Amino acid sequence: MGPRTLLLATGPLDPARGGREILESVSRLEHADVAVVFPAGGDRSLADQANVLAIRSPGKVTIFPDSGSEAERQILAAADAVLLADPGDITGRAASLALRYGALPLAPDAGATGDYLVDCDVGSQTGCGLLYARRIPGAEWAQ
Repeated sequence: MGPRTLLLATGPLDPARGGREILESVSRLEHADVAVVFPAGGDRSLADQANVLAIRSPGKVTIFPDSGSEAERQILAAADAVLLADPGDITGRAASLALRYGALPLAPDAGATGDYLVDCDVGSQTGCGLLYARRIPGAEWAQ
């Protein structure tokens, strides 16, 4: 990793919490100066896909070997940003933890994160996260 490399963390890969979308997004970052850390655990098939990404992109994608709250704290403390993809999040806990540890949450503008986070605005220099619109399956024409 270089001094300008963005260290991006994610939550456990779970299909119900946007795990597939996270893997799809990370696979597109191959040529960017971004390193991605996946925590251990989550859905086994998605973890296997993350392992394939790690093999294809050594040094850019890794799976943190430990699990649990201490491992989560270590990942968040090191991360520059945290990629979240759960549109049904009703608590905003993951975004709150990212902010607590100084990482910028990248989250869907839906659920609790859409209510809890203020989208960054360069003009007014305000905000505490980067919010993105969720892609609606079958509505590619709307993008």
